[in-house]
Amino acid sequence: MTTSGTTSFGLSGADIVLEAFDRIGVRPSEITADHMVSARRSLNLVQARWANRGTNLWKVSPAQAPLSLPLLQGVASYALPASTIMLLDCYLRSFPMGQPVSLAPAFSTTSGSPTVEIYQPNHGLAVGGYVNVIVPIAIGGLLLQGFYAAASVIDSAHFTIAAAANATSTAGPGGAVPAFTTTQGSASVAVALANHGLLPGETFTVEVPTTVGGLALSGGYVVGSVGDANDFTIVAPSPATASASAAENGGLAQLADQVQSSDPLDRILTPISRSDYAALPDKLQQAPPTVYYFDRQSAQPTMTLWQVPDGNGPYEFLAFTASQLQDANALASQSPDVPYRFLEALSADLALALARKYPPNPQSGIAIADLKLAAAEAWEEAAQEDRERVPLFLVPDMSGYFR
Repeated sequence: MTTSGTTSFGLSGADIVLEAFDRIGVRPSEITADHMVSARRSLNLVQARWANRGTNLWKVSPAQAPLSLPLLQGVASYALPASTIMLLDCYLRSFPMGQPVSLAPAFSTTSGSPTVEIYQPNHGLAVGGYVNVIVPIAIGGLLLQGFYAAASVIDSAHFTIAAAANATSTAGPGGAVPAFTTTQGSASVAVALANHGLLPGETFTVEVPTTVGGLALSGGYVVGSVGDANDFTIVAPSPATASASAAENGGLAQLADQVQSSDPLDRILTPISRSDYAALPDKLQQAPPTVYYFDRQSAQPTMTLWQVPDGNGPYEFLAFTASQLQDANALASQSPDVPYRFLEALSADLALALARKYPPNPQSGIAIADLKLAAAEAWEEAAQEDRERVPLFLVPDMSGYFR
């Protein structure tokens, strides 16, 4: 005798419903439209129960495509896909960056678009590679600073990035860096930077040391006052010895590109509870993140990192996630979102759910207790198979995780 030579057996949503009704003694000729609507509800509720039983291995994101979120300096919380049920293995990826280079700003914007074209000879970037705009650049109604992934590579001297907002005007090539003005005898330094977005009391960082009016400006300074969207003041540690003006980095942009020939570095992140997060004394401390708090109590689950990502990235948060099963329909044209080995368990669980709404005829010999036992056995068999067969090692961790 010969075998079929195929391994394509499956059941549609309609097949699962018909099989479940068969198991409780409801024949196809007795099934009405109301039966099918009721079965669809029960089928989706069964899948909801399965999500509560633990990790469904087939709904874990594949190794080739884990959840990936670029991290922003100073931003702790990130929204996750609404279908995310559980975060499993999470890790922080950082990328090696090359030496900064200074060059005349050559950024170009298009009104109504977030795409910014950058001219940088011999940049060496590939699509997805990171560039760090170290000195802030104002152009086209945008303020560009920090890490950006290359959206496209035009040639060896031009590439594009996506800004966080649409440009309000078409401009460039060009761009303006912060310009400082001092007044003799005053510690207040005026800063001209279009669309700075700062408020009094916040911190403005002079990324490249700049000497102006006898002051050596470098590092973070408290914003004293905000004149308008393009002007503010910072407070220096001592009064200026002269009235003068100077642009940061001599008016040049400063960029650092990802080293394409080097591999990124991955470090595991460990989960903490809501109470653990609440107990952290300084939730705004910036450093490479080491732990995360997963909040799935709303329709939009979120992930909050500690420490808050700093400016030494770029960083990406990567995670294997367990996702919600796709909605099930009692249609011949659609299959349920379960693998072959779980079809029996789904049929048995649905039969039990339907039996509670359509009790079997006592003379049929079909008892709800038997259906319940059959459903439990089918689930246990499938769940035991739905696992990774690897050695288990238990090693106590007696140390903290520091960098």
